[in-house]
Amino acid sequence: MAELKYFHILKWKKNEENQHVRRNLVFSNSDGFTSSSDVPILKAPQTKEREVGYRSQVILAVSPAASHAFMALLAKHPKVQEMCSQADTYTSGYEQDGDWLVYWDGIKWYDGYPEVAVLNGFVEALDADDLSDYGEANNAPSTLDRDDVTGTWHEHFRFLRVGEDYEDVEDRGHAFDDIMLNRAVSF
Repeated sequence: MAELKYFHILKWKKNEENQHVRRNLVFSNSDGFTSSSDVPILKAPQTKEREVGYRSQVILAVSPAASHAFMALLAKHPKVQEMCSQADTYTSGYEQDGDWLVYWDGIKWYDGYPEVAVLNGFVEALDADDLSDYGEANNAPSTLDRDDVTGTWHEHFRFLRVGEDYEDVEDRGHAFDDIMLNRAVSF
């Protein structure tokens, strides 16, 4: 007679009272799947930070030239300032005195969230070379050491958002060359 092998498979279901339970299934060669009794599951309360959802890694860095506009944004939107202060990294002086860097790891970056929409609007303004809403002239200072050349705001910020999907990457701005997406295979 063939030797019977048993192993357990955990399967989730909802019972008639709509409570979460775990059903232990046992497999045997002779009977196929047979089930044992339902075991109630106690779920830990979820906090807002642990709710299921699509997550991204997001970094925003602004040079000293653009930091005045960034500070104006934070002063105008206290909830955005709070969101930045609760980021994984929120620091000034990343590359040089007066610049700002904000990094979130595992954040829900949805335009439907007001704070995210405000920050996306700021990135759009930088990308469009128009910081007039933030008290800055439209002509950015040049990163070249020449007075006869006007710059663009692209040279004064970097925004990188990497979502969970492989192709979900948004990269804007040309400053902060050490901020980059790095994909690698490790073994």
